[in-house]
Amino acid sequence: MAGPPSFLTPPVFPVGAIEPVVSVLVGQSVVSRTADQVVVADSATASIRIRANLNNDASLGQSDEDIRFIFQPANKAIVRFDNSPAPNGTSVVLASNITGLTLTYLDKAGGAATPATAERIRINVSVNLPAGPEQPASVVGLVSDVALRNAPDTLQQF
Repeated sequence: MAGPPSFLTPPVFPVGAIEPVVSVLVGQSVVSRTADQVVVADSATASIRIRANLNNDASLGQSDEDIRFIFQPANKAIVRFDNSPAPNGTSVVLASNITGLTLTYLDKAGGAATPATAERIRINVSVNLPAGPEQPASVVGLVSDVALRNAPDTLQQF
């Protein structure tokens, strides 16, 4: 059995695993449109900041309650930044050799929306895979739509 591809180093996820990891974390973290939400000022097409009061206390200061996913094109990496512990937080490279991360904010009908009005987020990750002993170099694209839990129209569907 062959080992992992040479472009992966722990704790970096395999290319096929990164998009589902980001999808689950984004979908589960957006719990309501009031205190827990996509942070509009810190969200764009290549980054997203989400807050979720996971332990239902009075703050968002615990680990995993205020996080960002950021595409760093210069490093070809997707980084997860946790604002806890304050003031500097912690960061982890989720994937390397990434050539693109595009977050598209969508309304209920699938049309364009802003981070403030989105009901869904389309996550598109692309990577150039180098040639290996038994495969040519290739470009791989992974796309997933994430429904924002407790978004106004999403709640009405269930």
